[in-house]
Amino acid sequence: MKVGITKVRVVRQEENGSKREIHRGIVVENKGSFVRVYNPAPQKDGGDASQSSAELFPIKSKYCWVEPMGELNAEESLALDACLR
Repeated sequence: MKVGITKVRVVRQEENGSKREIHRGIVVENKGSFVRVYNPAPQKDGGDASQSSAELFPIKSKYCWVEPMGELNAEESLALDACLR
């Protein structure tokens, strides 16, 4: 997954076996088996306060995982916060 470019959704499997999306955004940090997913939407619409406070999610685990949803083009690529570089 490319930092600042890959769009993803985070999916969670519930105890009853159903799956639901719990977050959506852009990968701003890749820590190997975890990625930080930042949603640039306003907080009132489910967005994150900042890139550095965005949550880390496992790329693949039994009950929660990240699914790639495409990539931003060069003009849309996200500028990263200095603390994440």
